[in-house]
Amino acid sequence: MSYEINGDLATYLGEGDYHDPAFDAFERSMQVELYDHQVEGLCAHELRIYPTVALQDSYKTNNPAIYSAVVALAFLLTAVGVNHSTSFLHFSLNYLATRRHQPMRSPLITNSLLYCFVTDLLVRVR
Repeated sequence: MSYEINGDLATYLGEGDYHDPAFDAFERSMQVELYDHQVEGLCAHELRIYPTVALQDSYKTNNPAIYSAVVALAFLLTAVGVNHSTSFLHFSLNYLATRRHQPMRSPLITNSLLYCFVTDLLVRVR
């Protein structure tokens, strides 16, 4: 017997094996029995599941290629610097980062300059 299962809906296809032979390599099967061991004279039931062309088509998409092309284009434009908006973005982010770290860096630079100035004066005095 063959059934086609779509979500919660199972459709009876008829007696026989109606799966697409192109998907034989993707077969999944299991024994469907209530008993732990095979009893002589009883039929063994095996459940075999195959994918369909409809399932395969649902996974085909161009999205990975599109996303990869957009990322590659962004890197290319940034590296070449042809796009003025990319250069503007780079300089804007650089300015904001410098401005953000300026209060932390400023005392260090001032102290370093003061140290150099005092050290230079002491060397001259000697």
